[in-house]
Amino acid sequence: MKKTHLKTLALITIALASPLATQAAPEGTFGSMDGVVNRFYVGVGAGQSTVKLQDESRNEEGIDFVFEGTDDGDLATSFIVGFRVSKFFALEGGAIDLGSVDQQFDFHDPRDGDTGSGLLTVAPSGAYIGALLTQDIGLFQVYGRCGVLMWDYDMDIRFDIENENGDGTTSQAGKLSRDGTAMLMGVGVRCQVANHWTVGLDANYTDIDGDKLSVIGGSILFDVTSWFEAQL
Repeated sequence: MKKTHLKTLALITIALASPLATQAAPEGTFGSMDGVVNRFYVGVGAGQSTVKLQDESRNEEGIDFVFEGTDDGDLATSFIVGFRVSKFFALEGGAIDLGSVDQQFDFHDPRDGDTGSGLLTVAPSGAYIGALLTQDIGLFQVYGRCGVLMWDYDMDIRFDIENENGDGTTSQAGKLSRDGTAMLMGVGVRCQVANHWTVGLDANYTDIDGDKLSVIGGSILFDVTSWFEAQL
């Protein structure tokens, strides 16, 4: 699934970079956006994820599962690319990795009577694209985000099957995956700290089929447009 995210991010990068090439003309280059922070930019982010997986019952390949709810977190990392369309509006995309969390479960296979318990390690990640409403206040930029997250759960699963005669368990391991789309919402503030460089703090939230995922963290951005202008 990670390869799918990289392909999606590459398409997002090309789509957001194309207006930069369009504006790179000899006359009036970027003139209408003078003084605006972060016109075409790239960056990286890191923070603390919180992943709340709900209590859930599912049937997978004929086996009945009962998953316990969990509230855990891990290190989240992200890559960011964006284009400032106007002083008040920007398009932004990126890729995000939320680390991994563990979830306990019980299961019953009605086909052969097997029962037992296990551990599911869920690694949420995804690629996103969305719109930012922005406002520059001196060296600061505040914004709200609304977008679409193309997510997937890569899952390592371990079964501890109880032997019918009660004298122990047999362990098995495997992999599962789920994917889909969900809304991504966020707010943040960024501050220009040097020529071409901005640091920021933000909070983002999404709900994936009842699972609640959020990230609070920081980012560092490089303004490609201002650097390009400085080379002219």
